[in-house]
Amino acid sequence: MVARNGEQRSGGVATSKSIPKVERGAADRAIYRAILAAITDHRLAPGTRLPEDRLAAAFGCSRTVVRQALQLLVHDRLLEQLPNRTAAVARPGFDEVRELFAARATIEGPLVAAAARRAGAADIAALKRNIEEEEAATAASDRQGELRLTGEFHRLIATIAGNRTLAGFVGQLVSRTALVLALYESGGAPSCSKHDHAALLAAIAAGKEREAQNLMAAHLARLEAGLKPRPAPRELDLAALFFPRRGRPPHPRHPAPYGRASRDRA
Repeated sequence: MVARNGEQRSGGVATSKSIPKVERGAADRAIYRAILAAITDHRLAPGTRLPEDRLAAAFGCSRTVVRQALQLLVHDRLLEQLPNRTAAVARPGFDEVRELFAARATIEGPLVAAAARRAGAADIAALKRNIEEEEAATAASDRQGELRLTGEFHRLIATIAGNRTLAGFVGQLVSRTALVLALYESGGAPSCSKHDHAALLAAIAAGKEREAQNLMAAHLARLEAGLKPRPAPRELDLAALFFPRRGRPPHPRHPAPYGRASRDRA
């Protein structure tokens, strides 16, 4: 969809007239979704700065539209606001990590019990399909796909439970968990165990509410127990990150000056 001609570089940032513009009113949401996906997939590491001018050049839109998208992400606590109107991917500290997993256990325990009570054949099939796709992503060393699918498994359970308000909270918590995993997860460890997901599916399919709730608690506890700090990120070519088909894969540039302060906050 993105043409390769008419490409230029300005100030070290890739720009192109070919980057598609989104209709006014939908542009900020489209950029929001693109940045959210990059955070969830670990293509944007915690602490990465997102200057408005570079994002505007990458997406081929105005800085005003970019600013609106960034404000939405700041509101969701996925970004933090820095001086000079610069945002950065949030770097939650370990106190927040504990709060995050406590919140997930509080919400997802009752939700998985409700899912075990309410799940029909189509729901079970959707969960099974998710696990199969997750296993395929793991076998193909598709880390981004694996991360997306593990989060989707938890969102599916919340949806099956039938409480749209709590399902919305789970979606936010899963996105926040992606930040935590990028910061503190042991290198190469899966974000969720496929064996845990398979056991949860079996309990839901059998209508075993208490067992499903206990399995979810143990699953989240194991996930939290496997976390440890990781180094601060380097700056990225944002245009190449969001439009890789243009032929320039994301690459590190220079160490970001905010790295030390970010580590101190963590």
